[in-house]
Amino acid sequence: PRLCSRPCHLNDLKKENFSLKLRIYFLEEKIQQKFEESGDDVFSHGIFVSLKLQPHRSTAESLSNQNEAELQRRLAERQEEIVHMQEILQTKVQLLQEVHTHTHTQIHLYSQDTCCKTTNNWDAVQWMIHQKNQPSATFPLSILSPSCGPLQMQHTFLVVFCLMLVCEH
Repeated sequence: PRLCSRPCHLNDLKKENFSLKLRIYFLEEKIQQKFEESGDDVFSHGIFVSLKLQPHRSTAESLSNQNEAELQRRLAERQEEIVHMQEILQTKVQLLQEVHTHTHTQIHLYSQDTCCKTTNNWDAVQWMIHQKNQPSATFPLSILSPSCGPLQMQHTFLVVFCLMLVCEH
């Protein structure tokens, strides 16, 4: 029984070995198919995602272009505002320069007028002091400068009149 059992046992082992090899082969085949399918799935999934993202890319590009156009429009508006403000400021500067020139001229004329008034008033005061005890004296018009206008003369007469009132009391 031993002899038979050995070749039988050996034969059984060979069958089992063959069966295991066949099983390994089919498992490897199955794994290979899964890998190829998953590779195909990954590839097809990548294509699917790419196709699904394409409208979003187009939308993003469109929005980007719209934003760019809006920014360009706003930039142009701001530049127009700046040019307009520069024109306004230049006009104001010119107006201020004209006002300054006019004011400077008026100040110069006023200073000449004041100088004339001061000189005439001083002369009038001196005349009043000199004539304090002589009320019948008449005011000498020669005190007034010929360059003084009617307003300066009125001013000088007013000063003399006030001085006369003060001197009487």
